[in-house]
Amino acid sequence: MRIIDAHVHVGDNYQPMTPFQDTGRVDRLLHLMDECEVEKAIMVPVVAEFSPDNNAECARWTRKHPDRLANMADVAMHHFSAIEEIARAREEYEAVAISYYPNSADISWMLEPEREPVWDALKTYALVCNLHVTPPNYPTLFELARRHLDLLFVCNHLGLPGDHFEPSDSTYGGLIEARALPNIYIKASAFYAAATTPWDFRCPRALGFFAALLRDLGPRRLLWGTDWPPTSRHQSYRQALEIAEQREDEIFQGMYLLNLGTFHLYTMQPQEALEFALRAEEMNAKIGRRTWHANALLNVGASYLTLGQKEEGHSYLQKALLKAEEARDRRSHGRILYNLALSHSLFGQTAQAAVFMEDALEWYAQYPIVYGDAERTMLEYQGSLYLVGAYRKLNDPEKVERYATQASELRGRDPQKLAAYLVDPHLNFLKWDGFKKEHGLE
Repeated sequence: MRIIDAHVHVGDNYQPMTPFQDTGRVDRLLHLMDECEVEKAIMVPVVAEFSPDNNAECARWTRKHPDRLANMADVAMHHFSAIEEIARAREEYEAVAISYYPNSADISWMLEPEREPVWDALKTYALVCNLHVTPPNYPTLFELARRHLDLLFVCNHLGLPGDHFEPSDSTYGGLIEARALPNIYIKASAFYAAATTPWDFRCPRALGFFAALLRDLGPRRLLWGTDWPPTSRHQSYRQALEIAEQREDEIFQGMYLLNLGTFHLYTMQPQEALEFALRAEEMNAKIGRRTWHANALLNVGASYLTLGQKEEGHSYLQKALLKAEEARDRRSHGRILYNLALSHSLFGQTAQAAVFMEDALEWYAQYPIVYGDAERTMLEYQGSLYLVGAYRKLNDPEKVERYATQASELRGRDPQKLAAYLVDPHLNFLKWDGFKKEHGLE
């Protein structure tokens, strides 16, 4: 398993407060990474206004150890020179992201129209926006993410809960809204900062936040980081890793069962896929992990359809759609619409199938950031081909022409990438090869 530390600091700014605390020496960092089998770390610089040389220093270490280190660049987003500094971050410092520690308690100024060129500059230079945001500023972060769905935002240190709310707050001070915004990621870092007693290893309060975010946002939306060396005032580097590995058994059992079900579905073992998917559905319903629950229901439905049990398959897909809507899970939602179209096909309901497939294609177009380019192209391509066949049956030559043209355009974009993703295993139960021959789609 690849382990990447998403938040470390280096440089002379980090001197020990005790004889046993780590300094910001890079050789020490690399030693600890080797010891804990951490492949790579991302350096977060000190606020440039306080330490103007740290951006350049981090860049130098990246150039010296490109296989082990990457760097951000601190940019004073509130300053009139922000756009120039963003360009410098990419061109001079070769940064992968910018880091910003707000200079005021209220960051609503980020939403002002005159700030738009700053966000455009981040997109131009393909930089991630790493923010130190506290709960009172979550609404500003969410609004920024909504306005700029093509820009990735990372929120430091479990959302810096502090004393703003307790783990028992099911909204985590409103942070749960990030679930509906696929371009927001949360760093599972600096556990000591969310602990009641920072020296209490395992940081039970912080683990409560971590487990909740893991359950409701999922592992793909969380980035682990140590916050080394400040964290060494409270725990060792290895302990900072162990905290993140302190997993709730049921949560990870739910994820493990879901992954096993998906694996067996993709390897065309529908009976085994069904068994794991049913167990995953039961476990994720129990722990309340709605996104995983929706995916488990999708796998149950697809497995039943592959086994020829149409009614059971269709019923589970309908349940999956309701769960995805409840969880606001945009990724699962599109895949479920796609599979419901195929399910209606098995019942000979061509018109209904076409409606669901068009809804699926519209969904992929509406939320392109949710799907990788290759996956989205594959889904759109196969969906377009399906609609060519469906509208031939429905005697609608205009739509046949429309979707045939769309399929041709998609195929021309990147035929090699497309070929690597065909055929979607959820299409196995439709006997895709036979479908293409029947409808003249070869």
